[in-house]
Order: sequence, then C-alpha cells, then structure tokens
Amino acid sequence: MNQTPKNSLLDAFKKILRPFIGVLLRNGVSIAEFVELIKTAFVEVAANDFEVPGKKMSQSRVAIVTGLTRKEVARVIKEEHRRLYGYEGSPQGRAARVLLGWHMDDDFIGPYGTPNDLPFDAKKGLTFSDLVKRHSGDMPARAMLDELLRIGAVEATKDSLYRVLMRTYIPPSLAPGGLELMQKALADFHQTVIINLEKHPDRPGRFQRTVWADEKLTEGELVDFENFVRVSGQKYLEEMDDWLGKKIARRTSDFIPSNARIAGAGVYHFVRSKSRFQELTEIFGGYYEEQEED
Repeated sequence: MNQTPKNSLLDAFKKILRPFIGVLLRNGVSIAEFVELIKTAFVEVAANDFEVPGKKMSQSRVAIVTGLTRKEVARVIKEEHRRLYGYEGSPQGRAARVLLGWHMDDDFIGPYGTPNDLPFDAKKGLTFSDLVKRHSGDMPARAMLDELLRIGAVEATKDSLYRVLMRTYIPPSLAPGGLELMQKALADFHQTVIINLEKHPDRPGRFQRTVWADEKLTEGELVDFENFVRVSGQKYLEEMDDWLGKKIARRTSDFIPSNARIAGAGVYHFVRSKSRFQELTEIFGGYYEEQEED
C-alpha cells in the first residue's frame, strides 16, 4: 500500500497512542468506551477550531468535518458530561498555589528565602491556616493540610509545626489529580509539537529541544543520569518559576487584557523501553487467519 501523507499521519498517531492504550487496558477501559471518548473529542475540536468565518458553528458543520451523522453529533453533545474541572478551581490547583505561596510569599519565608515552618493555627503570627486562606480562597485549611501530608509535600515537626518539603504539587499516579496533571502536561507538550510541525515561514515555532546519549547507558549510569536530571531540572524550573513570579509582581495594574494567555516551560526525563513493539503481522502472521482458542 502506498504511504500517503494521510496514512503516514495515521501510522504516527497509532504509535503515539500505544502507551496510552496500555494504561487504559490495565485500568479496565473497553474499546467501546474509548471510541465514545474519541467521538466526543472529535466533536469538541471540530466545534472549537473549524468554524466558517462569519458564521455560527452548527451541528451540521460538525458532522461534515468529523464524518459523523448529525444525529450522532447531537447525541454526543447531549450525553457529554464534563468530568474534569478547570485548573484554578480544582483541588490540585489550589494545592499548587498553596505550595507556591509558601515558597514565594514574603510573609511566609525567612530572611534567606527559606519557607518558614508554620503552626496550623495560633493567636499570634502567621499560620498555615492564614497561608491557605490567602492562596486558596475558601478551601478548608484542615482538608488542605491532610492532602499535603498525604502526598508527602508537608511533614509535622516535633514542635507541632508543619514544614513544607515540596515546591510543586505531585499527586499519586492515577489519582484524579495525577490524571489531570497528565492531561495538562501532554496537552501543552502536544500543542508545542503541533505548532512546530505546522510552522509557517512567517511565524516562528516554539522552543523544543531533546538530548540523549549516543550509546546505551548501563543500569548504574541510568541511575546517575536520573539523579542529575532531577537536581538540574528542578533548579531550572525554580529559576523559571522565580522569573515568572517577579515578572507578575512588577505589574503596575491589575487589568488583564483579553489576549493574555497562560504560558510556561516543562522538563521531562525518558528511558526508552528495552523491547521493540511488534507489529500485528509479526505476531499473527502476514495474512488474516482466524485462530482457534486452546
């Protein structure tokens, strides 16, 4: 079969999806559930990004773009219930702001920039409850403390104070917060890749660089490299975080223009799998043959 641009694109996306399909299968997600999810995503993207200039988006337009029937588009829209809520209002978003405030708010850090240990509540001086109230709005301080203790971001000291151990919120794997962070991280990274892939001559792409070893690393070298990435990557991100915080702090007005957008940078560490992913023809043969179960 000739490898057309469309076939090449589909083949690339199949390979991109493989690790995520593994996560879904290990967590009991069926192909029917995934297909329904894909339909919803197609409808969402078509409705957001493929409008005709000067015309209101319609379900008929979505059907034309996606290949779904108008009846199916209407059903998807009717049955779609958003299960993820926005970053600013989510528990993980609030926890992230509390940790950042503990490290950046001058009222909660010492003379050398080290976050102060805080009592949960007290008659005098600033407390953890004050920190939560300032940086998390109406989130109960006790619930916030329980969450930060649970993920190991905070520890209790012998003096009945609480010490912050993390600058960023990293929830457990496959917890709702972890899944939301995965979604946001992948969406941000994919957006950068797509912008660079579809880059126009008159529009610069975004910074995207990768480095890897020229030869395979031994187990010991892998451990050393992982430790190096953790230390240097964290330092780099903290420098970025400080720069952004100072940039915002220097604003002379609280007015935010309508074209303002969230921006950031990310660092990730990868180790490629030892085994090569086999194509179906390698596993089952080069032609279709229904196999009998043993």
